[in-house]
Amino acid sequence: MPESPALDLSRTQVSLVACFGTPQALDALEAGPPAPGRLDALRLAPDELMVVGEPGAAEDLVALAEARLSALDPGSLCVDVTDGWTVWTLTGEAWLEGFAMLSAIPLTGPGFAQGPVAEVPAKVVARSDRVHLLVPSCSEEHVRRRILAACADLGVHEASAPSEWTAPAAREARP
Repeated sequence: MPESPALDLSRTQVSLVACFGTPQALDALEAGPPAPGRLDALRLAPDELMVVGEPGAAEDLVALAEARLSALDPGSLCVDVTDGWTVWTLTGEAWLEGFAMLSAIPLTGPGFAQGPVAEVPAKVVARSDRVHLLVPSCSEEHVRRRILAACADLGVHEASAPSEWTAPAAREARP
């Protein structure tokens, strides 16, 4: 049986919704995401939250988030930003070492962080067995090439099929 690569790179399909409102309204949305399922509520700033959901669910997520937020903050706004982002996922036994070759962001455990990855501003969602890198879509190919080059010594393998978003980070400890 062939040995699996130490590091896998795959693109992950998701829906992304940006929510803007008062910190109190976003606290309530973050505490209970707008819909059940495999969702994450990533707090980007006091007045900004990104909801990550299943592929193709952005329209429903916008409607659900708007309904919850508008009751708490009539001036809130929810927007589908899926097309503006690409999600790359590193898995395999060397995912943490591979990430360290791309960024100085310290990952001390599962959770969410923001900062430069492959010299591009990114959102980083670490799990116990992988890391999801949310990067601006205009940087998609640059980040892909940088991952493949920087992690070549780890035997990085680019998956042909997309991976799935994993369990909610909001329920895991943050780094």
